[in-house]
Amino acid sequence: MPNLENSTASNKHANKTIKDEIIEALELLSPRDINELVIDYAKKDKKFRAFLLRRVPVITDAEEEKELYINQLLQCIYSAEDRNGFIGFYQSHEAALASKELLYQAENEVKNKPMKAIAIAQSVIETYYDQFGHIDDSSGDFGGGIEHAWELFHKGVKNSHITEKQKIELFEYCLAESQKKKYHGWFMDNEFYVIAGQLIMDDTMEKQLFEILDSKNQKPDMSKYERAEYVHIKKDVLQRRNKVKELEQVIQENIDIFSIRINCIEQLFEEKKYEEVKTFAIKGIAIAKEETNERDKQTLNEWLLRVAEKENDVSMQKMLLNKLFLSSYQFEFYDKLKKFYNKKEWTTVFISLEDVIAKKSHSAKVLLDMYVKEEMWNIFLSAVKKQLQFKKDNYFHYRGESNLQLLDNYQKILVHHFPQELFQLYEDVVKVAFAETTGRTYYQEICIYIKKNEKICRKQKNRSIYSGTERYI
Repeated sequence: MPNLENSTASNKHANKTIKDEIIEALELLSPRDINELVIDYAKKDKKFRAFLLRRVPVITDAEEEKELYINQLLQCIYSAEDRNGFIGFYQSHEAALASKELLYQAENEVKNKPMKAIAIAQSVIETYYDQFGHIDDSSGDFGGGIEHAWELFHKGVKNSHITEKQKIELFEYCLAESQKKKYHGWFMDNEFYVIAGQLIMDDTMEKQLFEILDSKNQKPDMSKYERAEYVHIKKDVLQRRNKVKELEQVIQENIDIFSIRINCIEQLFEEKKYEEVKTFAIKGIAIAKEETNERDKQTLNEWLLRVAEKENDVSMQKMLLNKLFLSSYQFEFYDKLKKFYNKKEWTTVFISLEDVIAKKSHSAKVLLDMYVKEEMWNIFLSAVKKQLQFKKDNYFHYRGESNLQLLDNYQKILVHHFPQELFQLYEDVVKVAFAETTGRTYYQEICIYIKKNEKICRKQKNRSIYSGTERYI
């Protein structure tokens, strides 16, 4: 007969969780024994040590609290380093665990305890900028941590709970910390100045910050991008403090900076001062031409188009739409341009556009898309064949999409209008592709296209084209 008492005891033991077993074990140990066990294990295991230190109770003194956060971050980093002090890709996530926990805590505190959230953000920023030289941050854990810390720093200083005294202390901190070399050359390295600008309460603080920014702008190696950042900081401070005359002066002195010019154009356009918008845009286009900056030219011409639309200037709209399409190949401009012409007029305009585009390099796709829009199917098929031949003849020099990619891009159109021709084109392209000795990876890529188009081709002819390819699919 089975022993029911032993069976019941055995079942009770089996139903115990790990937590229950640990609690029972701890009850049998004295506090001293537990301390010795924890210390001994923490010495041997870096991960456990970092985990333990991240859970130390928070102390009240601000400076000591910040030191505690930095210590937690460093312990977590040290636990992930290899023997040479480098943190690899797979270890970077582990090294960033402490910052994720602290920043999550700061996110919950920033509304009611902004200074605590700011202290955490400062700790992450100060610690992480030191690590960039010896970490593989391809995962983005460290960079993401810094971005999150800056975001919380910004939120914290805007909080109404921050006193004037705290604002002054944070302002002085930002100016002092910004001078440290560890921040220079890395991303978001000007955020200290941005935050300092948000903390300004009087002319003395404004003068302090502006003197630093002006001294930086006078450096001979200063890039236009950096100069623009410093000017925008000054502009934002003056706007916030309603210093209209000083703001106008800063804008006039730096109107050659593209972003400043665009800000002015946006404001003038909103105020319906269209003549001034045109003046600013035309002068900006002249600067962009000198600098051969096509992107800035495009943006400014788009502003001129907006003005022409507001003023109902049809001839100007036509001219700008033509220019914008030829410089960007964006079909929104093409479609708008076409609406201004009747069928006969558009034929002339289309031929003119076609002639200009055909003379440009890498323009085949634009022409194909134009033929599709105009439903010029026979011309479209001829252009496809011509492009396929061009790519075949220039195989070793052409670095665009492959012939298979070209056919794949226009498959729906070709199968609808030219199903038999599509099969023949695929057959020719695949045979040439398999003749190239480019290796298994390329063959597998070819077979992906074959598999995608198998059903279409099977309807037109037998499957002889696929023979010998099964082992790659």
